[in-house]
Amino acid sequence: LLTDFNKVFTEESYNALKEDIIALAEDGTTFESESVAQTFEGDKICIVMSRTIAPGYEETWSKVFVSIIDITKRKQAEETLQEQVNPNSILIDQMQCVALLLRPETREIVASNKAGREVGAVLGTTCYSTWMQRESPCPWCLAPATWETGEAQHLEVEYMGITWDVHWIPIREDLYMHYAFDITQRKRMEEELMKVEKLESIGVLAGGIAHDLNNLLTGVMGNISLAKMYNEPMEKDRRLDEAEKASMRIRDLTQQLLTFSKGGVPILETEDIGDFLKDSATFTLRGSNVRCELSIPDDLWKVEIDEGQINQVISNLIINAQQAMPGGGNVKIRAENVTIAAESALPLADGVYIKISVEDEGIGIPEEHLRKIFDPFFTTKQEGSGLGLATSYSIIEKHNGYITVESQMQVGTTFHIYLPASPEGVLTEKKKEEVEPIIGTGRILVMDDEELVRELAVSMLTSIGYEVVTAMDGSEAIKMYKEAMESGNPYNAVILDLTVPGDMGGKETIQRLTEIDPGVKAIVSSGYSNDPIMADSKAYGFRGVIAKPYKTRELSEILHRVITE
Repeated sequence: LLTDFNKVFTEESYNALKEDIIALAEDGTTFESESVAQTFEGDKICIVMSRTIAPGYEETWSKVFVSIIDITKRKQAEETLQEQVNPNSILIDQMQCVALLLRPETREIVASNKAGREVGAVLGTTCYSTWMQRESPCPWCLAPATWETGEAQHLEVEYMGITWDVHWIPIREDLYMHYAFDITQRKRMEEELMKVEKLESIGVLAGGIAHDLNNLLTGVMGNISLAKMYNEPMEKDRRLDEAEKASMRIRDLTQQLLTFSKGGVPILETEDIGDFLKDSATFTLRGSNVRCELSIPDDLWKVEIDEGQINQVISNLIINAQQAMPGGGNVKIRAENVTIAAESALPLADGVYIKISVEDEGIGIPEEHLRKIFDPFFTTKQEGSGLGLATSYSIIEKHNGYITVESQMQVGTTFHIYLPASPEGVLTEKKKEEVEPIIGTGRILVMDDEELVRELAVSMLTSIGYEVVTAMDGSEAIKMYKEAMESGNPYNAVILDLTVPGDMGGKETIQRLTEIDPGVKAIVSSGYSNDPIMADSKAYGFRGVIAKPYKTRELSEILHRVITE
């Protein structure tokens, strides 16, 4: 009862409280009010009074309930918080970022610095409603993790064209700090620096390529010019042979660049890696002061590899070993069958592998360089390009394998290569080198956008017995192929360039030709020997594949096989 309050509060407080209660009960607009009353013991108590209309009396207001709650402790807590917030507000106001003090769960802004107020943060509202102008918390917000774990959280997020470095830091159970730096300008500067670094790297690469190409082109052009001067057939042929060798080295260089730039899709064949390692080591170390010790077991499993790419890897490792021992020494090459299980620390799928180890007795690699040696353009050699090991890493990765290194200064370095094994695989049959091209007959359609290539293909194919017609692009090739079929004089085979700027290339053309003639015998050709179509040409409808540049003998072999199969 209301009269009970005169036993608790002083007469002055009781009378004031009674007036407030009556006023609240009679007021039709105010539903809640706060008051302060003093007890006989001298304590001040904060109370909040709420009015509720009794059910059924809404129209008459004849029966009203007033509830009274002691909120003294809550008020004391708020005063304590405000005392702590005020100094914090002064501190965070000096921060050169958006800084807010927030309540957990509600994300209500308790304090804000100047930068926060400038972006629209308003005290008493939520951070997402005023600053981010959202109706619900931001989906990337890490505030819940902050108050649940009691640990600081951090995130970079882009919002409304601005990149923010956002932090959430717990202050205590009922308060945490939320601050965010605008790092948009810094990010732009970093991107520009990355562009500059990339250009510098390309410059280093281009310089090395230009140097090697100029040397090789000197061999090509010089020998061709000498061949023109000689009348004696033997000397003329010798010079042309030397020019051809230099041209093949240029092809190897471009293949290395393609492998490095795009990873190089390997064209897999089942090989005996033991014989392959012997041949590669013998060739690479020929004429050097380094001796090779081979340890190859007789029961070594077969592997599916791109012979040219893996030969590039092995040659790189052997050359590195040779250069690490300028005074001579031994290179040990070992191969063994291994099984990789789930508990292995190696980043490889479970299964069987061939492990190849190339070990030298050289000066070793400093520990601080070990983690960088597979990075592009990293080298400790004065004349090195830093591409050898980076390319090797890319090749092994594309073979679903792994390459690692261990080294000890003044003791030596060992590289370990893991390649997926094919124990039951059937060795790919190797064709014997033919000195002369295979003579053939029939009509051949050659589609290539480069006039020089078309003219060369005509000369090559005519010299070995074929009748040749050329097209500049896929559209022209389709038209010519269709007309030849309708005239009753079809082509025996077509050679399609894979890439034709501005028109249909080989991939689109073979699809159309297959619709016209399901039995079309097509060969795909490209200078991009790392294209997936070159690695699996049959899956796209081709009967064969030949990479540019090619010799007349190579062209004759693939045509003979495709036409006669």
